[in-house]
Amino acid sequence: MFSWFLSPRYGTVIPELQINGTAAPYGVMNENIVRAGAGIMFLLGGVAFAHAVLIKNFTWAAVIIPFFWIDFLLKVMFGPHASPISRIAELFVAHDRPQWVAATPKRFAWTIGLVLATIAWVLIFGFEIRGVIPMLVCGTCLIFMWLETSVGYCAGCHIYAYLLNKNLIPRPQVTPSCGEGKACPILKKS
Repeated sequence: MFSWFLSPRYGTVIPELQINGTAAPYGVMNENIVRAGAGIMFLLGGVAFAHAVLIKNFTWAAVIIPFFWIDFLLKVMFGPHASPISRIAELFVAHDRPQWVAATPKRFAWTIGLVLATIAWVLIFGFEIRGVIPMLVCGTCLIFMWLETSVGYCAGCHIYAYLLNKNLIPRPQVTPSCGEGKACPILKKS
């Protein structure tokens, strides 16, 4: 069921790439772009969240939530190269040395973002629910983005690793690793 989604072909395969001294024959992506993109999304989402909470104005949310939903969908289905936010993020880190990380855990993390954006969109604009529940959904997404951009902690990657370690999702043939031991070293080798 999850095999297409957890495909090692997602991301860019770089021949002879090694991450943490181990061969990385699976799809990877540049962590710098991921973190910069999370920062952009955090700023945009923070403005919409502040308007909704502080002045009860959901105008920004009416634009940002669908935009996030589309951006997450493009990242999940096609990769960051299809995402407008990732394209902008590339400009900010164009001169930095790439930090290669496994792509599949990032895809899983963006899927969590897609689910949260869907729930927020349905609650706020489908059912016109305003208040604590949609703010908790949006706040959770903002916290995840802040953690990714500010301290390099990918909550979705850790959830992915947890599910792998509990055998709740299929284990890939080659267990992915992430650069500089930041996101995925918690994956146990099978």
